[in-house]
Amino acid sequence: MNPVVTNGNRSASGWQNADHETIYPIDVRMDLDAPALEQAIAADPPGTETHAELEQYGQNAITAMNGWLKEGTIADMLYKMNLPEFLDLNYQLYLRFFLPTVDGDNYAGADLVATWNQRNLRTMSNLHQIGLTPDDRVLVIFGQGHVSLFDRIARDSPYFEVVSVLPYLR
Repeated sequence: MNPVVTNGNRSASGWQNADHETIYPIDVRMDLDAPALEQAIAADPPGTETHAELEQYGQNAITAMNGWLKEGTIADMLYKMNLPEFLDLNYQLYLRFFLPTVDGDNYAGADLVATWNQRNLRTMSNLHQIGLTPDDRVLVIFGQGHVSLFDRIARDSPYFEVVSVLPYLR
């Protein structure tokens, strides 16, 4: 079972009566070469954050999100996850932990960041392929880790006008 497809289908089926004409799949799956990254992390090259710090970083984010859910609604949590400072923290994960991860000529960290960027660029390219007109409005629902790059690509593109999701989550 693919949870992305299952959840996407469940979400899409709930929107059938919401006056949406079409739902487009735009995601692109790519291999992030985890074994090479694990090897580079295990080498713990100088100047990089350790694996334990990465785990702590992730645990802190999960703790914060769990707190948000306990104190509010899912919409409240989504609102906080889409605040610029939390989006920046997520993006910094790639620059702080992965980009400097290199072991000799194993540039697994940089390769992971490049592949992540490539996936996001290809996904946005798929958005172009659906044949939007200047009058069309599109809601892109994706994981929070993609938002910073999607936002940057869309803002730099002459084809999109970005509208913040934050007012819709309040």
